[in-house]
Amino acid sequence: MVKSDYLKNARRADIEYYGHDRNSPLDGPIARRLKEYGRVNAAVGPRAEMSSDLHSLVNCISERRWRGMLATEVITAKGVIKTMITNSLGILGARANAECLEDRFGIMVGDGKAAFGRRRSADAANREAYEEYSRHYCSGDGGHAGGRSRT
Repeated sequence: MVKSDYLKNARRADIEYYGHDRNSPLDGPIARRLKEYGRVNAAVGPRAEMSSDLHSLVNCISERRWRGMLATEVITAKGVIKTMITNSLGILGARANAECLEDRFGIMVGDGKAAFGRRRSADAANREAYEEYSRHYCSGDGGHAGGRSRT
């Protein structure tokens, strides 16, 4: 089920933008659409904050992955795993927010052609960075080769 804060905001938007009756027992179009998605399980905000569901997922992953580290202390291993995952997800969330703002900024100020050019060059740079990462870390010297050891 959708959290009540999201549903309140959707109902408020239905009233404001669609003229939906405040006293109606039925939901407006935005609230109905939001309910179709079901529960929001994991979310990373624009300032790298994470939902409680995502924190629970990170805890669950650390519970299962520490054994593969051959660590002597369970608590230390779990802490390292949690920190790595949390930092990665936070950075990804912040980058995604920045990219979204950058993509839309040109449109907001009325310069759609320049925004399209920036978006195209950013896509090319992201693709090049991903390919470089893949070459080095996934299959290159010292790479993890898809999670398998090369011994």
